[in-house]
Amino acid sequence: MSAYMMDSADIAPLVEFAVQHKIAFHDAGGLRHASRDNASRLGQLLMNANQESVNYRYREQTKTPRYDHVKPDIAPTVRGASRVAFLQRVADAASCLDYQACEPPGWTQSEAHAVLARINAKLVSILSHRDSRHV
Repeated sequence: MSAYMMDSADIAPLVEFAVQHKIAFHDAGGLRHASRDNASRLGQLLMNANQESVNYRYREQTKTPRYDHVKPDIAPTVRGASRVAFLQRVADAASCLDYQACEPPGWTQSEAHAVLARINAKLVSILSHRDSRHV
């Protein structure tokens, strides 16, 4: 296996989706729901997991780049084709991060892994039309 460091633009769709759907996550301050106020904190959590994996895989000690959330260029609040394209970007980013962050033995017990599971569960709900008001 190999691992590479995703950049902020790769992480942004995950964070934006989490903000839109108030996905829960834990940090040093306790349980939070993703919002504009803590979007950068959530993105940093995901970037940290990615960097930890790269460091583990290549026996490095590289510091994680800082994540400052910037809304992705695709308009995720628009219904129709643009919305579906955004959801596809989220799904692709979630799959990529899951693969890139899986190197350390504790990955499946990590908070970043739990956040991805929550994002994926919401995506499935939306795309299976169980929650069609969001498509």
